Amino acid sequence: MTDLLTAPAGALSPAALDLQRRLLREVVRRNDTFHVTGEVLPDAEQDPARSRNDADKEAKANATTPSKSPLQAAFANRKFHRPVAEDLAPEELAALIERGDDPWAAGIYTSGPIEDVPIRDLLAACGLVRSLGSDGTLDGLLVLGAITLIPVRSSTQRDALHNALEDIVPTYLKLAGRSEMQPSLAVLRMDDPVASGRRDDRIVAQREIERRRKDFDGAVAKNTPMLVLASGAEALPDIARRLPVQILPWPELTADDVVEVLRATHSHTGCLAEDAIRAALPPAGRAATLAPILWRRALMEASPIRAAWRLAELCAEGPGSKGQTLEDLHGQPSVRAELEALVSDVEAWRAGRLDWSDVTSSFLLSGPPGVGKTLTAAALAGSADLHFVSTSYGACQAAGHLGDYLKAMAARVDEAIEQAPSVFFLDELDSFSRRDGGDRHGSRYGVSVVNALLTDLTRLADAPGVIVVGATNHPDRVDPAIVRSGRFDRHLRLGLPDRTGVAAILKGHLGSQSRKVDTRPIVDQLLGCTGADIAAVVRGARGFARHRNAPLCQTDLEAAAERVAPKQTTAALWETAVHEAGHIVVAAALGLAPPRGARITARGGEVEVDLPQRLTRDVLDRRMAAVLAGRAAEGLILGSIGHGAGYGDGSDLEVATAIALKIETEWGLADHLIYAPIPAHERLRLPEGLRRRVERHLSTGARRASDVLARHEQALIDIALTLQRERDLNADRIADLTRLLRRACEDGVSNAPACTLH
Repeated sequence: MTDLLTAPAGALSPAALDLQRRLLREVVRRNDTFHVTGEVLPDAEQDPARSRNDADKEAKANATTPSKSPLQAAFANRKFHRPVAEDLAPEELAALIERGDDPWAAGIYTSGPIEDVPIRDLLAACGLVRSLGSDGTLDGLLVLGAITLIPVRSSTQRDALHNALEDIVPTYLKLAGRSEMQPSLAVLRMDDPVASGRRDDRIVAQREIERRRKDFDGAVAKNTPMLVLASGAEALPDIARRLPVQILPWPELTADDVVEVLRATHSHTGCLAEDAIRAALPPAGRAATLAPILWRRALMEASPIRAAWRLAELCAEGPGSKGQTLEDLHGQPSVRAELEALVSDVEAWRAGRLDWSDVTSSFLLSGPPGVGKTLTAAALAGSADLHFVSTSYGACQAAGHLGDYLKAMAARVDEAIEQAPSVFFLDELDSFSRRDGGDRHGSRYGVSVVNALLTDLTRLADAPGVIVVGATNHPDRVDPAIVRSGRFDRHLRLGLPDRTGVAAILKGHLGSQSRKVDTRPIVDQLLGCTGADIAAVVRGARGFARHRNAPLCQTDLEAAAERVAPKQTTAALWETAVHEAGHIVVAAALGLAPPRGARITARGGEVEVDLPQRLTRDVLDRRMAAVLAGRAAEGLILGSIGHGAGYGDGSDLEVATAIALKIETEWGLADHLIYAPIPAHERLRLPEGLRRRVERHLSTGARRASDVLARHEQALIDIALTLQRERDLNADRIADLTRLLRRACEDGVSNAPACTLH
């Protein structure tokens, strides 16, 4: 039989807040003492000797005055000094807070944080007080023979919380006035059975499980009240099923808790500039998931305000950051919608309303580097509260030879299965390339690796609660057996963010600092950048601010953006707009489907188009003219043609050449039916006859594009001016601009793959 205990919602009661502050101070006191420094923040012109004597007298008086509350007495015993802020004019106070100093936390002769932060115990202390916020809840916990379960699914988190509670529960009971109770409260941990892994490891784990069950049985025999951490009620020993068990959910960290932690670690006066700190803090949920070493890094800052800034920065860093959710996934609306539906399915499965076999649980993410594939997988895990296991071909190969690789990959698969519900994220999926390659040694190695991965994917698919997410820059290079349905059921493509996405990513990474800057001037400048590029801009801006020893400002943000994506001149913008408008005009005039979007980016321009599902010779000839229309537009309007149309893989000339080659060698749309694909690296050695035929296709397409543009020169200029002004045109805007040019098109492209013209 189980009963659910509920912690009080909202702010702590005054008594609970007083207890929380005393407990946090006691945790800090056991690890370090505040140190008196020679560094004094600006204060009124006072005599230092007299100020020190006055402060010592005040501390002594406070320590002996019986009317002091427990909190005040604790402050007095710690020799708290009056805040520097009391001796400052309002403008001086505001200036110090603006630069990140906290005159309310700094005493006249003391400043700075403690040197060794027991962050694990501090966060556990916050949760303990919040979960036992009322005397009634605590009384129920301490009844003889009471069994109270704190469910913690992750074994890593369970271990850390168990160790922390073992340290702080005795102190908590003493401060709460319950230390005389006998027998004392026992803090125990129950682990789940280990079903896989090395035999020796399983034996050791099983012995530890048996030892913990003996501790549980011993506590039951002695009628000792217990606080038990386990994945759930099913992980408790069998004897618990015959006994009443009360469940105590562990509360989420709140902003109030973070403020109190900073008060304990940084305030020498018991005071804080709370408004400034709260404005700077990241969401508490993100802070709760930071590793202890990152918390310590933040709490090394000299003031609580700077510590809050640092916490916000650490929570916003990098696409793999802990605590990310799908709310942090900007500029990918269709991908986000599909994964939010999956989160709902996971919740239904957890509640027993849906069978796991009915959940779509495998996804292939593709897209260029930096668009957020890792962030997407981590955000899915964060939104669904799933254990996140991340690995890659390279990470496992670094373990050593083939046997070491196989063990390393199997260990990560085991972790995902054992920690289910979980997300298993496999990056660099294109490293698992086709097994029919020409390199005999590499092929043999590749066959072994791919075959092992297929076995691992089958194990993951058979494990309820495991979601598999693969990521690749090149889905066409992955062995087909890996990406087929059943192993990866859904293929989601991530693209570069549009203007709205860029603005949202900037705001997300800036966090609370976004209120102090205007991101609008740099949004257009960052079009075409990946989410990783935009994150680098924010990190660079924070770096500039740190070097100035000042808060982040507009100049920092603009300077950082200039490093990543230098502003284009008006002339360069016009040249790009003319080129991209050429693609739009010819596609419309020749009856091709309207582009999905067109934009001028930090790295040039692009027009995203759909390819029809059925390619005929007529469609391909029109497509080739549209691909070559950018060059033709430059020649018509600018009087000369730049090199951009032939700048590397994916350029206009590369795309047009590939179309012409496939017409001749693959698709059976030329004067012969031979199928003889030619790899890209063989194009330099084309037979002379084939080269002439390909060149004929290209020349015909280029002439056709020039003729169309000459007939519609004014439309070309109008669309180029609009693109130069607006920088980012969506499908509806393009359709409106080309309405008079378009003619009926029956190609049917609603589900067609995307292609980008440059």
